[in-house]
Amino acid sequence: MRTPMLVNTAAFATTVAVALTLANGPAMADEHTFEKAIPAVVGTTTTQHVTADQDGRSTQTATVEERVKKVIAEKLEVPEDRVVNTASLTEDLGADDLALTELALALEEEFGIRIPDEEIEFTTVQSVIDLVEGKLA
Repeated sequence: MRTPMLVNTAAFATTVAVALTLANGPAMADEHTFEKAIPAVVGTTTTQHVTADQDGRSTQTATVEERVKKVIAEKLEVPEDRVVNTASLTEDLGADDLALTELALALEEEFGIRIPDEEIEFTTVQSVIDLVEGKLA
């Protein structure tokens, strides 16, 4: 029995794109190559369709907003349906300073971004989404 492996899909797809491009040239690193290469790298077959844009970044099914909300729900241990854009992180979702710092670290890991301590001034779910989108732009 195989143990499921959790990976950051964007980072994994980018790594595969770079490896394929180096090995075969840019023309070989298209979505069909990913379909064949990813199961071989992981060691299993998959029905998940992974595609990449022209720069080799994976095109995610989940939006930034959905991913941010999921991280917030997990880190603050609240149901996802309570994580709405207008919710206050402290008043509505019960976050304290430590929880906000842990949230920032989780967002850095999830999105591969850097959030300096002085930028951890989240007030609402929307402010977190805006910060992450700004860092990704």
